[in-house]
Amino acid sequence: FDKYNKVKDYVLYCLSEIHDYGFEIIFVTTSFSLSKKDEKLLLKYCSVIINRENKGYDFTSWKVGAEQIEWGHVNTILLLNDSIIFPLYNFSEKMKLMVNSGKDFWGLIDSRTEKKFINSFFWLFNEKIVKGNWLKKYFEKIPIETKEFYVENYENKIVEILEEKRHSYDTILSAKDIFKNTKYN
Repeated sequence: FDKYNKVKDYVLYCLSEIHDYGFEIIFVTTSFSLSKKDEKLLLKYCSVIINRENKGYDFTSWKVGAEQIEWGHVNTILLLNDSIIFPLYNFSEKMKLMVNSGKDFWGLIDSRTEKKFINSFFWLFNEKIVKGNWLKKYFEKIPIETKEFYVENYENKIVEILEEKRHSYDTILSAKDIFKNTKYN
């Protein structure tokens, strides 16, 4: 979303990088409308551009985007939103590591909470999850709700679901490690 209906340069950079990693991109925006110039720029990297009503936050965008996935032809799904500037450095080796690691799920960073929590601005689901049936159903059931609802019922629950289904998971960064190395612990 951009209140001026613009696709920011950092978003285009991110899309170019993700495209270079070999991902087919489904771009979902809640901006009111995009210019023909921005649509043309997006089409360099994106196979699908969806403009939807600005209701339901990222999870609703993911639901709408997941409706476009040809599930039988996909091995890895990356959910990424523009609330972070990504990547800040050459991430291709990390991306290869995540896709080929044997781990079923990757997040960029966990969170400093009592409960295990992986921030939803970057979630990567590998083949074992994608080829199973629960992720597709997970997307299909997403309602239009409040931000608090999504945090409590989706973002907070992903680790619980992964553990219940015996999927392996990891994060690139650990908040605990970051904070223990700062004076503001």
